[in-house]
Amino acid sequence: MSKLIIACGYVASGKTTVADALAETAKLSVIRTDDIRKKLFPGKFNFGNVDLNNLESAKKIESWIKNNQGADLQQVLNPLYSFGAYAELISKYSSKIKEQKKEVYDAAFAELGRLLATGKDILFDATFSSAEMRQKAYRTAVENGAEAVYVIQVVCDEDIVASRLARRVSGDQTTTSNARQLAVFRSVKKEFDESRIQDDVLGISCSRIVYDTGIQAIKQFGEIDETTEMIRSVLFDLSRRHGGN
Repeated sequence: MSKLIIACGYVASGKTTVADALAETAKLSVIRTDDIRKKLFPGKFNFGNVDLNNLESAKKIESWIKNNQGADLQQVLNPLYSFGAYAELISKYSSKIKEQKKEVYDAAFAELGRLLATGKDILFDATFSSAEMRQKAYRTAVENGAEAVYVIQVVCDEDIVASRLARRVSGDQTTTSNARQLAVFRSVKKEFDESRIQDDVLGISCSRIVYDTGIQAIKQFGEIDETTEMIRSVLFDLSRRHGGN
């Protein structure tokens, strides 16, 4: 029977680093919403020649969106959250962003069900800040015969996230994520704060782990088994590499 491991967490928390380490160690098939989004919405806006302090840029950006139906709206609009002048443009496309997010997750869940049904162990790398989306993953696991679910939430303090995001903006750090602004981090963190993974009701055998990559602390909730020990071993190794005990 298959197992589902979920790597979830804040923007710039270190979630993808954790997911990659787990996937390599356990030889897992990986579903990553960032990769699916890029396939579904390949259109990317080039900010290289755009002065975002110029109000006329809003018209230029909106014109590009209208002429590029395959645009990844997160990639286009996320960098604008720090500029109050773009609030109207962001609000105008907020419902479309939600539609794109739903399309991405629908595709990811379809792939999850297909792979679990074949008996493969899966690592699902996504934000999963809302309990509703996590519950959908748990139901998909149950419906496709998975024997257990393991949830690793990766967290980090805002000051460390701010430093990491600054490196993304400067180009010093590459990532598959479009998130570059603290406003995105704060929105995701708020959802997690209101809906903690340790309070989830799964209806399937589960262990939940919270890994703070800022202070290198690991907390576990729920059952302990061989897979949990493997996950903890990977997290402890990452912790030691990044200054933990």
